[in-house]
Formats: sequence, structure tokens, C-alpha cells
Amino acid sequence: MIGKYDVDNDVFRAIAVFLESQKIIGDLTLIERATGGVDLTIVDDEDNEFNVFLNEDTPVYLQGDGEISLGLLNQLVLNCGAKRVSVDLDPEEVEPTAKEVRVQQERTYGEVVEILRNRVLRLEGGKLVRIQEGATIMLNRKSSDIPVDFDSIRVGDWLTLFGLSDCVDSGVEFYAFIALINESSTE
Repeated sequence: MIGKYDVDNDVFRAIAVFLESQKIIGDLTLIERATGGVDLTIVDDEDNEFNVFLNEDTPVYLQGDGEISLGLLNQLVLNCGAKRVSVDLDPEEVEPTAKEVRVQQERTYGEVVEILRNRVLRLEGGKLVRIQEGATIMLNRKSSDIPVDFDSIRVGDWLTLFGLSDCVDSGVEFYAFIALINESSTE
């Protein structure tokens, strides 16, 4: 708040009031179609349930990375259960409306044993990982990290991957949005 304090009348006269976004952190348990977007059901750590409207123009982000598909997120929530989210609410809206949604990323890692089609990799132990289109792929070096293309990934590389797990046997077990090719695997 910006203004002046009137000592004679013991009152603060505001000229501007800054509204801060309320934040909901919890588990996204349901995504339902609604006019102009979707309704999100979020359960916080105290088991309070919130229904938040997400306008169709408002993107959903993976924490620490870029936009993710609402369709993929909905598929994973339906198939596997809740995904952890942080939602900033728009202070100008009367009904709870998301200004920003961030999904907490999960991590997996392993050595690449096979490169399949459609950007799918098989890691040691058999886990199938899809490197998403537009994923951030970095060659992780001691001196610096270098952005690289998908084609830079080789059999034998040791990867650290950030994204979202899928629990249904659909040909992919992990969707990676960030891939680090660890230098030790390229030496």
C-alpha cells in the first residue's frame, strides 16, 4: 500500500493498494471441462479441497521448465492419480481463477541402452522414456552446460531426466521435459 499517514486524524490515506496473488499448493486430483477452460480440483496438505478455474488461454508449466500439455497432464492424473501443483490465483477475479499453474516435476535417471523411434529411449533396467518435443537438453560439463539437440544423445550416455511419470503400460513410462547428458558418460 502506498499513501500518507494523517497524524491529526490517526488515519492512513492510501493512494494505491497492491494485491498479492494467493497461492494454493497441493495435489491436483481432477481436471474437468468447463465453459472457456477447465476446472481443477486441488487438495492441500490439510485435506482442504479447492475448485479453481483454468482459462483455456492460461498455460500450465512444469516447475523449472516450460509449458506442458493439459491433455498429457489430464491423462496422467486420470491414469496415475494426483500430481503435485502450485497455483497462483488471479487477485482480480471473484471466483478462484488460476493465473499460473506449475506442476512439480519428478526425476529419473539411467544409462541409455537403446534409442527407439519417436524420441523414445530405453534405459538400463528397461524403463522407456520419451523426450518431449521442445525439451531442454543439456550436455552437463564440469566447466559449463551446453544446450544440445536430441540427436546428441547416444547409447551409453548417463542421463538425469526431469518430467512426469506414467503408470499405465502405454509404451512410455516417463515423459522428460529436461534431459541432462552427464559428462562422465561422454568421457
